[in-house]
Amino acid sequence: LYEGGARFQWPGVNASVIGFRTEINNLSYQIINPDNQAQQTNANANSRTNGVQVDFDVRPISFFSLNVTGVYQDPKLKNLTFSSPIAGTYEGNTPERTPKKLLTVTPSFIIPGGLGEIYGRWKYIGKIFADAGNGISLPDYSVFSVGASVNLSDRVNLNASIDNLTNTKGFTEGNPRQGQTQTIVDGYFYGRAIYGRNAIISATIKL
Repeated sequence: LYEGGARFQWPGVNASVIGFRTEINNLSYQIINPDNQAQQTNANANSRTNGVQVDFDVRPISFFSLNVTGVYQDPKLKNLTFSSPIAGTYEGNTPERTPKKLLTVTPSFIIPGGLGEIYGRWKYIGKIFADAGNGISLPDYSVFSVGASVNLSDRVNLNASIDNLTNTKGFTEGNPRQGQTQTIVDGYFYGRAIYGRNAIISATIKL
């Protein structure tokens, strides 16, 4: 991992811009030959990712803050070697389950007297590929969440949150059993979905 950037601080404002490069070698893949589904080939590949991360945090008044975090990255597979010849090309493809764009926006309202905070969160996850062959792309999606953390006393804290408030449908991966050259058959494919709308309530007690 290589990274470098700049940070800015001002009363009520913190910001940073960081460029990065990650290098991962000898990733292992099992690839099904698209011309012969019964033929499987083992492959090794390197991954190279160049990107930038931006963080911005502002608190213009005592009871409100806004945090924004965004990432843009361009991951690519490099120097693939196969245990046997196979059709198709993978050089320069995007690794599976790796979005190029990520963005999170979190506004928070601070409850006076140190009683806690109420927050909202919007999270955007960009398009991903289900396979290293980049045969199936899974669409981008956004998730809205709200929550609160309240200090009932010096020893008791209550947390409540609702995730995926709008019940968004999103997919985090395709079918891992189909290998790295996935296809859509008769308009359908297997995928792993995110959780639907859900709520969590928890309490922390200091003894």
